[in-house]
Amino acid sequence: MFSFSNYNDPDPLWSCVIEKTIGGCWVFADDNCDGLSEEERLHPERIVSNLLVTCDEIRWRAV
Repeated sequence: MFSFSNYNDPDPLWSCVIEKTIGGCWVFADDNCDGLSEEERLHPERIVSNLLVTCDEIRWRAV
């Protein structure tokens, strides 16, 4: 389980780009970028800017 607190206003995760990479990893990137490049989709470990978080699985829950 993953949890975090972020007190920035606005919270960057509320306005981010979420993409699934070719390898199946999910990437949360800053919405100031134009999405991931083909190279970044192939190798998310090489993303050098605008990266917020990567994960293998996303599960949503009602709040």
